[in-house]
Order: sequence, then structure tokens, then C-alpha cells
Amino acid sequence: MKRDIAVLIPYYGRIPSFFNLFVESCRPLQKVDFIFFTDLKIDYNLPEHVKVIDIPMERVEQLFEEKIGVPIKIHKPYKLCDIRPMYGATFADYITEYKYWGYCDVDLVFAPTLDKLLETCVQEDYDVINTFD
Repeated sequence: MKRDIAVLIPYYGRIPSFFNLFVESCRPLQKVDFIFFTDLKIDYNLPEHVKVIDIPMERVEQLFEEKIGVPIKIHKPYKLCDIRPMYGATFADYITEYKYWGYCDVDLVFAPTLDKLLETCVQEDYDVINTFD
């Protein structure tokens, strides 16, 4: 199934104990590809639209520098959240087939009805969807 939306999730460190809740809340969301960029071994029964790109954090830093043109050093994985607005440019080569991209954290649990909202947003061609967090 071709999806219009990619959610980018660079994730380093360790997998939290509640990770299964995040994955299970992604399972019914068939309109979205969730793409993890990580060097972690994710031993979990992932749905086909939750994808894992095996990439070390050092390579992610290089991608930021290559795509944005600014030297960057991420000292702690948590600091990736400071550069989220640049994910689209940084991971551009991974999202060429998508109409929309976004990002999220793994400490979320999505409502199974989110697909209906996203379908409406795609049909209406919204530029931005924000949770105001």
C-alpha cells in the first residue's frame, strides 16, 4: 500500500519499557509509514508500515552537516529533539515518495481513529498539522 505520510523517528539510546504500547498504537494507522533511524536492534513484531533504517548516530550527524551545511555534534540522543524541524531536509532521500512528513516520539499512544483525521487533512491538502505540544 502506498502511503502519503512518513513520520520520521531518529531514536538512539535504549528502547523504553513502554515501546510495545507505541508500536501497538501505530498498528491500525494504515495511512502512515513510521520510519525509525537507529542503531538499536528492535526485537518486536513490527507492522510492515513501521520501518527501521539501521544507521549509527555519527552518520545522522554527517547527514545533518551534508544537507543543512552546518556542523553539528549531538552529545546526547535526547538532543535530537532540538533539530526536528530539519528532519525533512536531513532525511530527504528517505521520503521522496511521500507527500507529507512529520515526526513524533515513542512516548505517544495514538488513537485508532487518527487515520480518519489524517485522510481528511490529506484530502484538504493541509500544510501543517500540529498538536501544540
